[in-house]
Amino acid sequence: MLSIRNLPKNYKKSDLYLFESELKKKLNTYEILNYKKAILFNKLVITNKKIFNKEVFLFKLKKIDLFKFLIKEIILFLTNKKFFKKLEEKFLITTDHSNVYFHWTTEVLAKIVYLQNQNINPDILINKKLMENEFITYSLDILNVKTTQVDSVSLYKVKNLKFVNFDTSSGNYDKKIINDLSAKLRAKNHTSQMNRIWISRKSMNNRFIENEDEIQSICEKYQIVNVDPSEINYKDQIELFQNCKFLSGLHGGGFANMLFMPDNSTIFEIRQPKDNKNNCYFTLSSDLNHDYYYLESEYSKKNNPSSFYLNPNIFEKELHKIFSK
Repeated sequence: MLSIRNLPKNYKKSDLYLFESELKKKLNTYEILNYKKAILFNKLVITNKKIFNKEVFLFKLKKIDLFKFLIKEIILFLTNKKFFKKLEEKFLITTDHSNVYFHWTTEVLAKIVYLQNQNINPDILINKKLMENEFITYSLDILNVKTTQVDSVSLYKVKNLKFVNFDTSSGNYDKKIINDLSAKLRAKNHTSQMNRIWISRKSMNNRFIENEDEIQSICEKYQIVNVDPSEINYKDQIELFQNCKFLSGLHGGGFANMLFMPDNSTIFEIRQPKDNKNNCYFTLSSDLNHDYYYLESEYSKKNNPSSFYLNPNIFEKELHKIFSK
């Protein structure tokens, strides 16, 4: 599968290095790996052919790292009270990053949609701790997914374990699947009055704009509303962003909410300086048919490694260009 991404609307040739690795990329397709018998304990999965840790197959690790992992898991198992449970016909689709909003939304939910498109209604194995996240439980309800909760101290013997594999790096998507997911998640018959949103990370301890107050005064001129997604429950986020036609802010998980936005909306991402690695929202906006704009921030003026400075004059000029079209 070849994925070809649209160039940013304000692309400069001098910035080719930022996007070059993502403009055209060959991706693997989804596949279902079937194991007649499997043992599941904590992060360890043992089958008759492979030993793996969720989505990272351990035979790819160096022998010393594999040895350390196995010893750690064995000690953990022996020192905990063990409960043996038998399960049949289960799907494993979560990863070690599934508790992170972006990874859950764009990776785990995409696997569910892939299965549903194959007319499969999966019964997925999911750790009880994950179910403490409201965005996880609510999204599973939307997609009408059956779950079997597992804990970290029991040993599970699974007959017919089906592992959904998408052997490609994070930030790459099957375009059809990600658009099908977008359509399924959007709230029905609901409209919000906020059609221009700035995602604030002011409450975060890392990766935030240190002069955001200055930036906010500029946003107000263009009727851009300041929103902190961490303060809004998942249901309200869906309803809020599905009417949003302009989304901006510093690179972060809130941009995953572009999944709920109408087609042909505008994404204006403030990128970290010289960052040619974190292109997950550039690729996502392209696959969702949004117009993508970008602007690099500057390193902190306060020597704070957790914050960035955004030049207000350059920011306003870019906004003027976007809204004058």
